[in-house]
Amino acid sequence: MRNVFRELHSGQSPKVAERVRHSIDYKLLACKAFAVWREARRCLSKIYMVSECHARTSDHNGAAVRLAIIGDVHGDWDSSEDGQALQALNCDAAVFVGDFNEEDIPLVHEIAAVNSPPKAVVLGNHDAWTCLTNWSIKKFKDRLPSGDSSIYSEVEEQLQILGADHVGYTHKHFKAADGTQFAIVGGRPFSKGGHRWTDCEDFYMRFYKVPDMETSAMRIAETVLNLPEGVVPILAAHNGPTNLGNSAWSISGVDFKPGGGDHGDWDLELALQHVHAAGRKVPMVVFGHMHERLKGTSVLRDMVAVDASTGTVYLNAAVVPRVRQIEVNGQPALARHFCIAELCHGHVQHLSNVWMSRGEDGSFTANKQLLLERASSSQGHGQVQWYRIWRGHTREHEVIHLL
Repeated sequence: MRNVFRELHSGQSPKVAERVRHSIDYKLLACKAFAVWREARRCLSKIYMVSECHARTSDHNGAAVRLAIIGDVHGDWDSSEDGQALQALNCDAAVFVGDFNEEDIPLVHEIAAVNSPPKAVVLGNHDAWTCLTNWSIKKFKDRLPSGDSSIYSEVEEQLQILGADHVGYTHKHFKAADGTQFAIVGGRPFSKGGHRWTDCEDFYMRFYKVPDMETSAMRIAETVLNLPEGVVPILAAHNGPTNLGNSAWSISGVDFKPGGGDHGDWDLELALQHVHAAGRKVPMVVFGHMHERLKGTSVLRDMVAVDASTGTVYLNAAVVPRVRQIEVNGQPALARHFCIAELCHGHVQHLSNVWMSRGEDGSFTANKQLLLERASSSQGHGQVQWYRIWRGHTREHEVIHLL
């Protein structure tokens, strides 16, 4: 049956096709076989994740820069367990892309206490939940202290707690274990996504003297362009840029209303255009905000995108909830999610989802799912470069060739 099915779909056997057209039972059988084949591919994708299980993740695997990116936390952070998991991952830096909770001061204190590895933070819209927009101020006015200045007191307190670790519209300098210099450059903090500015203009004028998206874009671009040559810039924001797709499952796509749409930040896209036009390379942009599982469905979002013309890799790390039960060696285990990025010579080499859980001996087990890998091959007199990336909505890998 397998050979007949293969002939039928290859179009190389008219006799087979004719026989199938006159046999309703056989057509039904072929359809069932195709459905089984599709399901087998999906199962193999799931098996692929489990097969990448390692007892330890302590080495850099040759990567010059190794980062742990923590997507939207939404309250799921344990100082002891997450802190120890971060240390076990042996990264050069940790990058938090915001949405810790709704102005949760104690939780921000816990994040601020993380110092191994060193960190950079960009706060999200939920971290200014009661005062970011005119709508939120009106809705939560009964929860807010009286007086105009005190409306923003909890945002001000979070910024004070985080200090120089908060990189919105600025940067923080790091040095990798091998001496590679890199900087985490912050995009617009507290972003809620989308194109509307007027409802949050007062907030951004108060905290950053930014009156519009054009000014916001220039602030981000200037921060990158003012970095010394030789320092690798990595952009971190709460929300991704526009122009990475307008399907619901796109990396920053709209999943909260029918028809999809682009929910990215236009100022971040404009900033990247300015940077690339000036000849500066940005190997990676990391963010969160739009969660991996589409709202009200079992469909997964594409969490990785690549600009083939610039080589920039985009990662959405918002896997929510980030603490959940998974299966490890046939047994349930409580695991904590991190994204791991490995860069070498200014290029992203690997991206992985990593679920850290405790083994029987108390040590951490890392369950890995490969999201992206860079490869090359000789062709003619040169090298052909490409990325193999994971598509969440199809649950299959796709190859993207760099221009």
